[in-house]
Amino acid sequence: MTYIALVLSLLLAHLLADFPFQTTKLCNMKFSNKPDEREWGLQLHILIHFLTGFFAIIHYVWTPFLLVFLVIISATHYLTDKMKTRFEKDSLVSFFFDQLLHVAVIMLLVITLKQKLIPAPWLNPFIHQLESLAGTGAFIQILVVFNLLVVGIWGTGIFIRIYIKKLRGSQIVDAGAPDGGYIIGLLERLLVITAVATNNASWAGLILGVKSAARFRKFKDDAFVEYFLIGSFISIFVAFFIGFIIQRYLIFI
Repeated sequence: MTYIALVLSLLLAHLLADFPFQTTKLCNMKFSNKPDEREWGLQLHILIHFLTGFFAIIHYVWTPFLLVFLVIISATHYLTDKMKTRFEKDSLVSFFFDQLLHVAVIMLLVITLKQKLIPAPWLNPFIHQLESLAGTGAFIQILVVFNLLVVGIWGTGIFIRIYIKKLRGSQIVDAGAPDGGYIIGLLERLLVITAVATNNASWAGLILGVKSAARFRKFKDDAFVEYFLIGSFISIFVAFFIGFIIQRYLIFI
């Protein structure tokens, strides 16, 4: 169970650092045409990964292997992202390959160094107390839920943004607030996941209706309608799926 919890904690730290903690400005710095700015963006991104990884792993591994974990994860992430910046910024292939490689490193590292795992003194008492209140496996379920939320809310938003940008090419679809559509998508998926997970799936239709009404004036543009529907359907489908998984298998209270 310690191994599973460690993997889920490291995955959560990775997802947080790669999605919600990586702002558009930081991402643009990583892909800047200026070498100094690009390197600074990479280093700042790796620092964020190091810090989130530290708070994730300190509950499972004591020194000196704590530093071994963090150095290997940070170094491999730096090298992977360094190679990624040599390619196109908005690429679905590099997006998925990058994530798969980072996850593989985490899994391989835990498997290789699992004999060195020494849980912190406060971890097991905390887990036992939590499970006495919420049931067996509650700690693992919480970690799974948070991983699903980050992937469903932020990761899906990044995927949709890259995919729609590829579809539309150089066309200008949304001249609203910077990242306005992206932020609306985050809120939309959060609300839909919450609605489905709490057995209020009917609210999802209302959420989509409100979103559509807000964009009604742009529906005269056929191209915009197509991109709007594609993005909305992907967003709603992922949110429904994650909400269902949480409601069906992971809600324990």
